[in-house]
Amino acid sequence: MYQLSLYSLLMNHTYLMDKGDTTMSEVYNQAEDNQISVTVVKDTSSSFDTMEQTSSVPRPTFPQLIPDNKTKHPWNVITEAEFKTRMQEIFEMVASALKSTLGPYGASTLIESMGTYHLTKDGFTVLKNIHFNNRTDNTILNTILTISHQMVMKVGDGSTSSIIAAYNFLHRLSQSDELKALRPRDLKQYVNQFVDVATQYIQSNAQQLTDENFLDIVTNIAKVATNDDKTYTNIIHDIYEHCGRDVTISKAMSDTNEPSYEIKDDMFYIDASYLDRIYCNTDNGTKVELKQPSVVLFNFTLENKHWDLIKIMNAAIAKSDATGQRQLLVIAPYYDDQFLDRVKNDINRFRAWYQQQQQQAGAIPFPMIFGKAPFFKAIQRDIYDDASAFLGNTIINPMDADHLLETLNTLNAQQVQWNEYEQAKETMQPEAFEQFWNNRPVPENPEEKVNELLEEVAKRFGTSEQVLMTNKTIEFTGLTNRDANMIKLRTDIARGDMEKELAEVENLRYISKDFIAAKERLSRLALKSATIRVGGNSELEKKMNDDALDDAIKACDSALRYGINPGCNTAIIQACMPELNTRLSEQDPIIQTIADIAYESFLDVVQTIHKNKDPKVTRESVAYIVENSAMDNRCYDLVSESFSTDIINSCRTDIEILRSAIAIIGVIISSNQYLAADIKN
Repeated sequence: MYQLSLYSLLMNHTYLMDKGDTTMSEVYNQAEDNQISVTVVKDTSSSFDTMEQTSSVPRPTFPQLIPDNKTKHPWNVITEAEFKTRMQEIFEMVASALKSTLGPYGASTLIESMGTYHLTKDGFTVLKNIHFNNRTDNTILNTILTISHQMVMKVGDGSTSSIIAAYNFLHRLSQSDELKALRPRDLKQYVNQFVDVATQYIQSNAQQLTDENFLDIVTNIAKVATNDDKTYTNIIHDIYEHCGRDVTISKAMSDTNEPSYEIKDDMFYIDASYLDRIYCNTDNGTKVELKQPSVVLFNFTLENKHWDLIKIMNAAIAKSDATGQRQLLVIAPYYDDQFLDRVKNDINRFRAWYQQQQQQAGAIPFPMIFGKAPFFKAIQRDIYDDASAFLGNTIINPMDADHLLETLNTLNAQQVQWNEYEQAKETMQPEAFEQFWNNRPVPENPEEKVNELLEEVAKRFGTSEQVLMTNKTIEFTGLTNRDANMIKLRTDIARGDMEKELAEVENLRYISKDFIAAKERLSRLALKSATIRVGGNSELEKKMNDDALDDAIKACDSALRYGINPGCNTAIIQACMPELNTRLSEQDPIIQTIADIAYESFLDVVQTIHKNKDPKVTRESVAYIVENSAMDNRCYDLVSESFSTDIINSCRTDIEILRSAIAIIGVIISSNQYLAADIKN
């Protein structure tokens, strides 16, 4: 029998319940309705279940009332002990799968997808393709994957080292009685303090790249990041050799199996497209190529009333171009339906006229081409404004357009009066003309003012030797009319925005979309860009090559921005040694203990690299090599079996490896329980 203590704050009643009178669930329902608590106490001396007063709580705590309720009532919560155990098991499995890929002698992993196969040594590629059949296990795996992905987004490499180091770090933490005695929150604070001290040392010890040595260094980094893929390493070398250190490299999938690259010098592009595919004049009918067009930019939606403005712009071109070959390129973010109807009518009229005049078939040289550059993001508007500095024109805003239209309408009215005056004067006898005109003032001939308006309109034109329009971008090449002062000003502004976003990245410790956009804008302003087209014998192989190339591009960019350190986690190990990182001796003893654990954990990583070559290698020999590498600021080359200064990585890679490892550890030591919120039975 059970004695139940139950007290109602609202009713102040005492209940006696026999087993056959009221069920336990009814008692719980009554308790919940009256916001009272229920305590179950075993009482062998009574044949009744008695309810007595207890302290009030908002709701009954059923898991504590019935110890085996998880078996009777399956739910969506995993408790702390079970969750941590499962996380450690998943963590161990992932680390075991990745450690065999580490280093130059790491094993390749055969990945199969949809009947295609590909070999890879890239740890992050392996990690992305690991899956569990259990949803909870996949959630834990995705936690590790998300942290690793942020590191790869920043520096392109190091995810395998961070995961293996985190696993070893966690294992050694569990063996430290001093650290196990700390509350998880306090332990995390100490660990984060160590990371701050270590990363400051790594950054301060980095070697910055110069104009004289950067090419050799980025080539070495690309070689490591692509797992010694000579084709892509040579492509990256050629691009940096041609464009210099400020180049921006993008990727695209090749239409063939072979990789290729294209360097674009003196080219600025915006995210835009042609308005109608009928303008396309290339062989395959997918692009529009224009030679020396007059370019006008609007930053608002063009409406029906603005069609007259387009016509006066055409007149301005006709006045200045004796050949009649120059085309007008109009670009605006949006067009209303009535304006689009005007555009379609103009296209149809010109096409009909051209086909009557020309016997041969081919692309139609429309005098007016329209492009669309919508402002979906703020950065797109900034880049659109940047384009005007390179084209040498001013963007037409609504007030400017209204001013031009008002002037045009005034001149049209004056032209009507002048035409009426001239016609009457030519067709009438003098006496009849005098009587008709009735001493009205002679109207002013608007011709001079019309010419002034045409000249004013022409000032809004930008020029480019060549324009290439696709369904995604509009590229301007041969920018001979650029405004150097305005470009410098806008570059300074973009660089300031970039530094601001970079500071945010440092604080948030993940790559934001704003950071990527600011970086891209700055690269466009530099007019140095290249595109590498990724090849492969299957879609899976192309994807694998794309991932490796992406790692290499980010690693090279990171090295140029932050400098380099010796490879193989040497800089991290240096940061853990009090004889090198003297700030450690100034810290709390607990932080020094954490530094020792970090040293041993990354020594484990190096040992894993050596064991992938020689499984019999001893801990003592690896420790000797690591200590000599750290003291001499160089890395041990497993291939040549000698110390070398050529094995390097970005300073930021070491920092992000350490941060990523600590982030994974932080999730594990601070997790209390797991709840799948969207599971409903």
